[in-house]
Parts: sequence; C-alpha cells; structure tokens
Amino acid sequence: MCPYPTSQEGVLKALSSLCMDQSVGRKQLVEAKVMRHIVSNLEHQDAGVRSAAAKCIVALSRSIAHLRGAVIEAEVAAVLCRLLGDTSRQVKVSVISADPRRHRRSGEPL
Repeated sequence: MCPYPTSQEGVLKALSSLCMDQSVGRKQLVEAKVMRHIVSNLEHQDAGVRSAAAKCIVALSRSIAHLRGAVIEAEVAAVLCRLLGDTSRQVKVSVISADPRRHRRSGEPL
C-alpha cells in the first residue's frame, strides 16, 4: 500500500472521475485488472481512501456489463456490506451510493 494516504485517495478519485461518465474509461480500468487493488483499498486504515475506493466502485458499477463481470468477480459486495458499519460517515455515504440498483436504467435487469 502507498505510504501516503492522501496520494492514494487522490488516485482513486481521479480513476472514479475518469470512469463515472465514460464507458471507455470503465472498460480500460477493468481491462487493466486493477479491481483487486481498488477492493483492497476498501479496507484501508484511512477513511478518505476507503471512501474514494467506494466511489471508484460506484463509477465502475454504472455499467451493467462491468457490474456483472469484474465488480461481482472481485467479491465487492461482502466488503461493502462490512463498510456499512464503518465509523466514518463519509465512508458509509460512499458505500450506500455504490448500490448498483441506483445506477441502472429503468427496465434493465440487474
């Protein structure tokens, strides 16, 4: 893990930004096979890093194809469920926004 949590948080926020509205960015991130690194940051000791990692999951889950593939394969759900009990409100809010049902289009299967 990066010894500088603010840098790590910044990188995760940048990745989320790149992926939030661009399917090409989401696809490139999944193909780069960095999902396990993002998931590991969900359990980082710094609340800002945990929150940024959850936001990155939100960005990736905006695509149903990626949700069914990389996000589910990375077993993110169990970690996100644990984070609902996090001491940081910021982390809880980020985790709640990671619920894939919030991002799917009406009528699209989950």
